[in-house]
Amino acid sequence: MINKDFHPLVAAPIWREQKMYYANSGESAWNYVPFLYTSNKFMANWVADMIFNLSRLHPGQKIQVIELGSGHGMFGYFLYQRLKSLQVDFVLTISDFIVSNLDYLKSLPQWQGLDVNWLPLDDVNELKNAYEFDGVNFVIANYFFDSLPNDGFEFVDGQWQRAYLATDKKKNKVDGFVDIKLSFESRPCDLTDQELAMLKPYEGVTDHVLVPLAVKQLLAQFYQSNQASYFFVNDKGFVEKNKINYADDYAYRCDGAMATMVNFDMIKRWVTSDMNGFFVVNENDHDDSHFVVFGINTEHNQQKQMVEMALSGPSWNMVFKLFMVYENQPEMSFEDACFYVQCSEYDEAMMSRISGFFMNQIKLHGELIHELRPILLRVIETFYWHPARLMYFYAVLDLLVLCGELETSKDLIEKYRHLVPSQYDVLIREGVILYKQRAPVQAKEVFEKALKINPKCTESKKYLELI
Repeated sequence: MINKDFHPLVAAPIWREQKMYYANSGESAWNYVPFLYTSNKFMANWVADMIFNLSRLHPGQKIQVIELGSGHGMFGYFLYQRLKSLQVDFVLTISDFIVSNLDYLKSLPQWQGLDVNWLPLDDVNELKNAYEFDGVNFVIANYFFDSLPNDGFEFVDGQWQRAYLATDKKKNKVDGFVDIKLSFESRPCDLTDQELAMLKPYEGVTDHVLVPLAVKQLLAQFYQSNQASYFFVNDKGFVEKNKINYADDYAYRCDGAMATMVNFDMIKRWVTSDMNGFFVVNENDHDDSHFVVFGINTEHNQQKQMVEMALSGPSWNMVFKLFMVYENQPEMSFEDACFYVQCSEYDEAMMSRISGFFMNQIKLHGELIHELRPILLRVIETFYWHPARLMYFYAVLDLLVLCGELETSKDLIEKYRHLVPSQYDVLIREGVILYKQRAPVQAKEVFEKALKINPKCTESKKYLELI
C-alpha cells in the first residue's frame, strides 16, 4: 500500500512498490517498458565487440560478464550469441531483483542449453558474495542505475537540506499506466564531513541534487576486489552538475519504475577522485540518455583509447535513429529497407517495423523474395521470444511464409507455440502453411480448430472453401 507520510527519499516505500509492480505483474510487466533503445542486436553486438577487444588485454584471465537487471533478457541473449561467435571464453551472469522473472526467462526455449548463471538479488551487496569477482569483470547496466534508491538534497539559504518523499494512493491503473502523485519537501539535516565534501561542487545549484548512493556502493564492491572492471552503462540522466533536477521530472511511470535521472556527474567524480586505474568515456546524443563506459582497476590509457575508437565509428545512436525515423522517409526503396535491417545487425525489431513495407513489395514484385530471404534467415538465427515482443513473432512468421520458408515457419511455431497467449493466431498461420504445403487434410483440421475459437474467422472460411 502506498504510504502518504513523508520519508527520506533514500528509504521511501516507493522503492519497494517498484519491485512489487514487477513481481505482481509477471512477464507482462515488460509490455509497457520501452526496450528498443538498448535491447537490440546492434547494441549488444557493439558492446560484445568492445568486450572482445578489451579482454585481449587480459590474456589468461577469466572473463566475467555480469548483466545487472535482466528485464526481458534480450540484451543478455544477443550479447551471449555474439561473444560465442567471437570465441570468447566467458561466464555470463544474469541478475534481477525479481526472482519470478528470472525463473520465467530461464525456462524459455532460447535459453535452453546455454551456460548461464541466474542470480537473484535483494540488493547489490549480493553480487560480491556470489562470485567474489574472480577474473576481469564486464558489467552491463542498461537502465539499472535509475532503478536504484537515491538520496536527495537541496541547497537552501546556504545550507543543505535532505529530500523527503510522500506518495498519494493510486488513482487508477489502466493498461499498465500507474497514477501515483509524488510530493517532495526539504528538511534541515546534519551532514558528515564526507557528505559535505561530496555535495560541495553543487553548492548554489538551484535544483535538487540526486546522490546515487546505491551506485556508489556497487562501484566500491568492484573497486575493492582489485580486479579490473569495465562498466557499460546505458541510462537516462545528466552529466553536468547544473542540470540535475528531480523536483519537476521525478515520477512514477507507466512501467512501474521510478523515472529517475541518474547523476552521472557525481558518479564520474567518485570514479576519478576515489579510485585508482580509472577511465571514463561518455557519449550523449539522444535527449537525456547516455552511454557511459568506465573502467576501474585498469591500465586506463590503452583501454580508454580502445573504447574511444569504438565510439568514433557507427554508434548506437546512429542505428537507433534508423529504427525511429525510417518510416518518415517520403520514398523508401526496397534496397533502403534491406539496408536498415543489415545496419541493425539483423534485429527482428527492425525487420518487424518494416514488415508491412516488405510484404507489399513482395506481393508486387515476387522476384524480390530472393533478396529478402537470406536477410530474413539471418534475422531468425538469434530470434528472441518474450511476450513483450509478441508482434515481432507474428511479423517474422508472416514474412517467412511469404518467402516460402514453410518448414522454418513450422519450426518457429512449434518452438514457441506453448507460450503464445492466442492459439487462434497460431492456428491461422499454421493452417496457411499446411495449405501451401499441399496438405489439405491437415490444413482443414487446423482451420476448423481456429473456427471453434473464433466462429467469425473469415480467413478460415476462405481456406476451407478453397480446400
